[in-house]
Amino acid sequence: MHLNRNLFYCGIAFIAGILVVLVPLMLTAEPAASEELRITESSAAIGALSENTTDRQVYSYSFVLYNGRGQTVNVSVAEPVFSEGISDRIITEDTSITVNESLTPGSSMTVEGSFVFDARGLTKDEIVNLEPFIDYVRLISVEIIDNP
Repeated sequence: MHLNRNLFYCGIAFIAGILVVLVPLMLTAEPAASEELRITESSAAIGALSENTTDRQVYSYSFVLYNGRGQTVNVSVAEPVFSEGISDRIITEDTSITVNESLTPGSSMTVEGSFVFDARGLTKDEIVNLEPFIDYVRLISVEIIDNP
């Protein structure tokens, strides 16, 4: 019985020692900086194209693009890539968004777009269930490389 109690106290002391070392390290560690372009926020709205019919709906959206890279990115075009549920219903021919702006390191920009889609035969709930309409956004950028 005396041996089991000593083993128990050694185990507790060992775990306490590990906690004394690890907890301060975990509390002071900074999150790794993300060195990528990423969407940090997005919003969307759906509405009828005209008051007379609900067969054609407009999907308007915006997203905030953040530059976590260490260099300026010259964004030329943003192309939404649509989900399978909505892609066959899109009426708008060109859904690309011309941006033509520079995004400096650590800064953000808002990109906005919209498209018209065919909603014939769909209820409001069925339209909502098609979301997310956009799977991801493809960016086309221009990179300038110095010649040594």
